[in-house]
Amino acid sequence: MRFRYSQSASVTIVRIRVKRKIRIRAAQLPDRDRMRVMWRALALHQAGVDGRLELADDFMTRWEADFQPWVQSNVHLMLVAQEGLDAHNLVGFLHARRYEHAPVFRNAVEVFVEALWVDKAMRRSGVASQLVDGASEWAQRIGSSRLRYSVISRDASAVAFWLRQGGEPLIQYGTVKVSPVDRAAKSDDDVDAGRPALGFRSGG
Repeated sequence: MRFRYSQSASVTIVRIRVKRKIRIRAAQLPDRDRMRVMWRALALHQAGVDGRLELADDFMTRWEADFQPWVQSNVHLMLVAQEGLDAHNLVGFLHARRYEHAPVFRNAVEVFVEALWVDKAMRRSGVASQLVDGASEWAQRIGSSRLRYSVISRDASAVAFWLRQGGEPLIQYGTVKVSPVDRAAKSDDDVDAGRPALGFRSGG
């Protein structure tokens, strides 16, 4: 902090933002404890943004089972943002994986960003962009020219972030509530009746 004194002896406090050194690196197994905290924070945030993403009772148990395979996989990318020299001082992470379209599409190989999180105290400091840059570099190494991402439509800050990264909306998913009456009224034959066959749909 810097103090500036006026002639009336009042004190004005000017806050100075200190630029922190961030290192983007591959996640390692010893990062598990800190990663667990961040991933849980992300999951709870998403569930809070939209109730349709209600978490299962065993959601953390499932993450525990997946963490080591993801870290050791050559088709998954786990990056962490480390502040300073302390390897345990992690302030964000990104999880991505190699993604392939159905063969009916060209440019099939992409990198799908499964999860992205930055601690609140470090947001708007460029950490998330650095993590995305790391994913872009990995994408180039594996022969992909695009990142794919998904974002909760009600999470305005996340939507805005990806647009700033150059994101372009592609496919819009949604949900429709179905009442028990609707289910009972429609049989499988009713649902499929008149539906045109698609060339890449098995049993078409």
